[in-house]
Order: sequence, then C-alpha cells, then structure tokens
Amino acid sequence: MISYLKTCTEEREGHLNGTLPLGQSAGFPSLDVPADLISRLNRSFSRELGDWRRGEKVMLIAENDPPVKKFRQRDGKPVPYSTCRVIDAALMTVSARFIPLDSSWESVIEEKLWQEKRQFVKPLRYDGEADVLPDFLLKDVPGREIVPLEIFGMNTPDYLARKAVKLAHYREEYGEGNWWSWDAHLTGANANLPPFPEKD
Repeated sequence: MISYLKTCTEEREGHLNGTLPLGQSAGFPSLDVPADLISRLNRSFSRELGDWRRGEKVMLIAENDPPVKKFRQRDGKPVPYSTCRVIDAALMTVSARFIPLDSSWESVIEEKLWQEKRQFVKPLRYDGEADVLPDFLLKDVPGREIVPLEIFGMNTPDYLARKAVKLAHYREEYGEGNWWSWDAHLTGANANLPPFPEKD
C-alpha cells in the first residue's frame, strides 16, 4: 500500500497512536499499527515524522495483512468497516510535486528549481552505487549534460570531513566551477541563494 499521511494540523494530532492517519483515505482500510512498529517508526523515521508534524507531505509505504471486515455500532445499527494490521512501513518526505526530500534545505532548493522552471533530477540512494550522490542534478545548462547541485547543511566535524570528500570528487569529476553548492548552515534559508547556472 502506498499513500501519504494526513496533514497534521493540530499538535494533539501529531502522534501515531495505534493507527496511521491517511490523507484521502477513501477506499483504504483502517491501518492498525502494533506498538513495536510505532516504536520502530519513531526511531527510524524521526525526521519524516517531524516533517509531518510541521505540515509537510510525507509518503507512506506499508506492508499489511489482508483487510478484514468488521462492524461497529452507530445509532444502534451495525455499520461495516475494513481494517488491517500493518506488518511493516516506511516514510518519505516529499515536496508538493512529490519529489523526495532529505532535508528542509532540499525543500528550499526544490521549490526554487520549480519556480524557475528548471529541468532537474533528484538522485536517490537506490539509483546506483556511487559514493557521492548530489542533492539534485540540473539538466538544462548549455554545453553540460548535468550539473550537480550540493547543499551543505551542517558544520559538525564528521559532516565537514564528508564535505571535503564531496568537494574533492566534484573537482576531479567535473572540474573547478562546474558544479553548484550552497552552504546553507552559514547563510540560512532566508538568505539570498547563490544563483543557479544559467539555463538554455
């Protein structure tokens, strides 16, 4: 089953309490989630759950048992409904255009790319075995098949070491100045972003 979590509009709704709240859930059974799976989702997808609580769109991929028809009483009459137990699930934050996002910084860039009508690709980890995976790839720059876009969002020692590896890779693979980067942790989301390379 693939759907997305219902928009979280109030703080009290921002918790998983034994069911998964689906957006546009017509036709879907009620999803009953065991406590151990709720714990795993909270551990493995804390960023995505935080995004959901802030009102971002979060996709749900769930493996579930076949639905079971049950009845509940409403105004003294039995009313049928379907329910199923979720076996496993995964969450993924996406943009309004369903582009996968790994951070709030990526959300800023994806929105700017869309506003500027740019042609781009969002590489995903399972697309290949590359050690360096850019955040986005521009595909509309004259004379270039692709131009990597990289967002640097933190300044911890481990992250800075990883940043150095990425920069060395871009210099070797593409040549100095043939990629785009943004030190988001230095400028913040409200600062002027470096302009993207000019398009066709």
